[in-house]
Amino acid sequence: MAHIIFGKDQMFGAWAAARIPSVGTIDNFGKFVAAGVATGQTANDRLLAVCVFHEFYPRWGHCQVSMASADPRWVSKQTVKALLSVPFLQYRCHTVRVTIAHTSERTLRLVKHLGFKPEATLKDYFGRGSHAIICRMGYGYYERAYWKTEEAKAA
Repeated sequence: MAHIIFGKDQMFGAWAAARIPSVGTIDNFGKFVAAGVATGQTANDRLLAVCVFHEFYPRWGHCQVSMASADPRWVSKQTVKALLSVPFLQYRCHTVRVTIAHTSERTLRLVKHLGFKPEATLKDYFGRGSHAIICRMGYGYYERAYWKTEEAKAA
């Protein structure tokens, strides 16, 4: 079972930035909060993934999420539900966005599987010939996909 760890923003942000080519350095996240997904809760446990919450605009109710991983085993419905509870339940966002390089087919398949919907393609966003695919998830989908199904199973 994966454990979610908070309180190590700088360390997790640097780890994620080093693994996301379009980010490059931690400074490019701007102001952010990060969560680590690890095999346990001690220093000896392995970091599987990091989720960075940035570009949060409370007035408009949306934020950007960037994810990086070292191992695909971090992905579970419970882990995703917990990570996305930060923008949807804590920040009270109605929309969460992810931005993906058009050449990252594996990442695009993952975010679609999680419930994000492609919304726009920004030509040359990451430089000439490297486009960005913007995907979004609304609160309504998050609630139905990650909360309502559990309530129905419990009934």
